[in-house]
Amino acid sequence: MKSQKVFLVSTIGFVVTNFRKEFLKDLLQRGYEVKVLCSSKGDFDNTLLNDFSELWINIPFSRGGMNPIVDCKTLLTLFRVFQKEKPDIVINYGIKPSLYSSIAAGLANVSRVYSNITGLGYTFIGKGFRRGVIKNIAIFLYRIAFIFNRKVFFQNPDDRKEFVSKKILSLEKTVLINGSGVNLQLFYPKFKTIDSDGLPKLLFVGRILKDKGIIELVEAFLRLKEEFPKVELTIVGGCDFSNPACVPLKTLEKWKQQPGVCYIPHSQNILPIYQGHDILVLPSYREGTPKVVLEAMACGLPILTTDAPGCRETVINGKNGFLVEVANSDAIYRKLKTLLSDSSLRKSMGDESLSIAQKKYDVNKVNEQIFKVITSRE
Repeated sequence: MKSQKVFLVSTIGFVVTNFRKEFLKDLLQRGYEVKVLCSSKGDFDNTLLNDFSELWINIPFSRGGMNPIVDCKTLLTLFRVFQKEKPDIVINYGIKPSLYSSIAAGLANVSRVYSNITGLGYTFIGKGFRRGVIKNIAIFLYRIAFIFNRKVFFQNPDDRKEFVSKKILSLEKTVLINGSGVNLQLFYPKFKTIDSDGLPKLLFVGRILKDKGIIELVEAFLRLKEEFPKVELTIVGGCDFSNPACVPLKTLEKWKQQPGVCYIPHSQNILPIYQGHDILVLPSYREGTPKVVLEAMACGLPILTTDAPGCRETVINGKNGFLVEVANSDAIYRKLKTLLSDSSLRKSMGDESLSIAQKKYDVNKVNEQIFKVITSRE
């Protein structure tokens, strides 16, 4: 029996190799013929899958902005690839793939198309005339694109509710999953002895964007530094200058000069960083389901995040961490002060984080749910 072709479509390879690695391997192990369609071979190869570089097909995705000429070129390239390769299943990750790949696949008569809404991004966050115009254009394109989708996966109920309420698609077409899951074999706790001064180390992992709440976090940290002179904050993440919400480089340089702040642009092995810290802080304005939080939970860290879509699902407030108001540095300061002052609370919250990760976010359970959907006859 001829193996079925499954095409995974993303703007950049990092999305597949970092967030969908286990799913890709599962597809190959189950005998599917897999191709990864993305815009940067270098990013795809260097991240992880050197052994699978033959899977790559270059697609000229533009990550930032809405350039009609570039986007039309992307749509046409996708259509030609689908028409030539005739995939059985197309699975899209992110905003532009969900839009343009869905339309191209539909026009090429691909019958089984699925999209993953991994977060609503810059377009749906905040206000202003320009964002409003872009948001309305995106809603119009989503309505067209999802005509060609059998199912659309959502990582949190808030995003799903927004799409359904705006009549972008029907509730029956949606599937709610627990993010992209976490590999519990790769992320796990490490026994740690408390430093002599008893102060835990704070960790932020994510792109250096205003929407990630990084500005409020640094403000809170500088206040904490006055009361806890030895407290440290590690910031891990690159600058995405294509994103309008990117923190200015001069601001980042100023942060790096602050005592106790350590900046790491990127890391090929994030596990020792999680294991070498005590509290994960992600005060984001909105997420799909933040994978960094799932990884930190699997490493047994208490979590401080926001009571915002995608973030609130990962924390039972007061159990495995704290939820704070969006864009509120004072709330971040107060909850971090509580955690800094109570080692037993940190330990109990970290244990609860691990338990939740094991029960709810195991990547094998998440992937099995996805497989059931894409192999269904519905």
